[in-house]
Amino acid sequence: MSNSRSQPDAVSASGGPQRSSGAVFDSELRFRALVTASSTSVYRMSPDWQELRALSGQGFLEDTAHPSRNWLQKYIAEEDRPKVLAAIATAIAEQRIFELEHRVRLQGGGFGWTLSRAVPIFDEEGQVIEWFGAAVDITRQHETLARLRESEAAFKTIADTVPQLVWVTDQGGQFAFFNQRWRDYFGPAGQVADFASFAHGCLHPDDSLAAEAAFTQARASGVIYEGEYRLRQHDGSYRWFMLRAQPYRDPDSGALLRWYGTAVDVHDRHSTEARLRSFNEELEVQVQAGSRELQAAEAQMRQMQKLEAIGQLTGGVAHDFNNLLTVIRNSAELMRRKTLAPERQQRYLDAILDTADRAAKLTSQLLAFARRQALRPQVFAVGPQVEQIAGMLRSLVGARVQINVQVPGQDSYVEADLNQFEIALVNLVVNARDATHDQGNITICVSPASLAEGWIEIAVGDDGHGIAATDLERIFDPFYTTKAQGKGTGLGLSQVKGFVHQSGGSLQVRSTLGKGSTFIVSLPAVSAAGVVTPELPAQAPAHTNGHVLVVEDNIQVREFTATLLEDMGYTTSLAHNAEAALALLEAGREHIDVVLADVVMPGMSGIELARFVRHRWPELPLVLTSGYSQALIGDDPQGFELLGKPYSVDQLLRAFETAIKPR
Repeated sequence: MSNSRSQPDAVSASGGPQRSSGAVFDSELRFRALVTASSTSVYRMSPDWQELRALSGQGFLEDTAHPSRNWLQKYIAEEDRPKVLAAIATAIAEQRIFELEHRVRLQGGGFGWTLSRAVPIFDEEGQVIEWFGAAVDITRQHETLARLRESEAAFKTIADTVPQLVWVTDQGGQFAFFNQRWRDYFGPAGQVADFASFAHGCLHPDDSLAAEAAFTQARASGVIYEGEYRLRQHDGSYRWFMLRAQPYRDPDSGALLRWYGTAVDVHDRHSTEARLRSFNEELEVQVQAGSRELQAAEAQMRQMQKLEAIGQLTGGVAHDFNNLLTVIRNSAELMRRKTLAPERQQRYLDAILDTADRAAKLTSQLLAFARRQALRPQVFAVGPQVEQIAGMLRSLVGARVQINVQVPGQDSYVEADLNQFEIALVNLVVNARDATHDQGNITICVSPASLAEGWIEIAVGDDGHGIAATDLERIFDPFYTTKAQGKGTGLGLSQVKGFVHQSGGSLQVRSTLGKGSTFIVSLPAVSAAGVVTPELPAQAPAHTNGHVLVVEDNIQVREFTATLLEDMGYTTSLAHNAEAALALLEAGREHIDVVLADVVMPGMSGIELARFVRHRWPELPLVLTSGYSQALIGDDPQGFELLGKPYSVDQLLRAFETAIKPR
């Protein structure tokens, strides 16, 4: 220590003082570093403890750089000095370690608690030449212990004061506390070890099993325990009590630790209820009559609200799908004309395929706001992706709308469905453009301000007309829009909300009328370790063959799929449900090369069929398909190849190829 006095070097058997001085100096340097790095105060005392030779306070106690003989008055609380001197006298007399908890004056002038421990240092003749000690600050522990004792005393005082029976058990049902009222009521019979013994020894025989079972169930589920039972007094009589226990959980882990219970005397109420039962039954009849009328009115109102919501949904979907069906129908009718040139037939075929893709995107939006779309998350850098989309959007919004992009210099990464992310950003920018009436400024800001907390924020702001407070609560509802008729379907913000929530993020909106709006998307940040370099789409197999078992409950889809597969060179067998498919497999498994099964079917589902097939014929490839993606989200696919409807021919062939590859 910097404030310690130098001591003469000890002479060892291997050499004189010169040889050991370097090692001692190095050891002292290391010790000083250890003391400085810790919060423990270190001191040195003379052999008779009359002189404090040095003290390194470490901010806990005031440092002493020079010998001091008034250390007792300076550091030790007056009321603790006798026990300190007594402990010192014992340590000196017995030449053993001094250890004591006592109050000590802190560097700031107040008093705290310390655990002081000193060991005697002996010379070669066995005489004590110095005491070397350390003092640890345990003020906080003493304060915590004092508060705990005060809290326990207050709890016991309050529990003994209230007229109810108060009891505490651990999670296993072992009793830890009874108040005085409990002891007075039950007498010696109430001094039981656990709740099971209490139920069988202190409750009415007709109530004991129910009370014990209810408390066991409450402990298993973590819900509040409550029940009314008859408890036996010390004189053998019974009274009705309401037993109620509140669970207490560990604040950090949430684990159930204890149950704090009371027993309230409700015997008089039970007697009163018996006398008033007849009156209550008559009153109940009147109340039920009024309730039926109220419920009928409420049901009618709910039905009207449902019809209004269904009307909005149906109207929006019908409007968009009728537009798409118009293109498909007219293109198909024109293709039926034999005089149509091949290039024009190809043009109409392309129009049908493109319109079918747009219809699939519309269903994807419907699933997005319903939070039922099957996302394909991947790790990507947010900044470059936003800049790329903004470059495309500048030509979309028009020359009179300026898009300003602000991204941090360092890439920030999220794990989300990239396609849905792009759609969400496009929807927000298009809404911002409409809010500015095609003339204004749009700002897209990527902020890693909350990155330390694990979030990336993408804010899209505009200087448009803003959103009224009355509309803010409804702007994310499907098909609700504040735009003029024909200017929007109201699906855009629903898609954004569905995508963000399903990706584990949050969505906020800030808006002031006349000053614009800002939508803030917060997504969980991830590291760049999961970034995957995109690969070129694989080509579908050039040659296809084999026997496919098609399991599909819809007859049109089943027969069309069979025709499609046969045109591609496959042979097929058809089953309208899982049971029929299993019968075909049992009869001729060796003739079937792959199973194509729908997920949602009456009876056994496709997932259940796949599990059975894997267990019965583990080598048989199987592909699951569904147009309702929640069926794929809500159940564990367990490694089966998944194919969402609608799918292309190439996607179907690629799924077969992946499923047939050796696992």
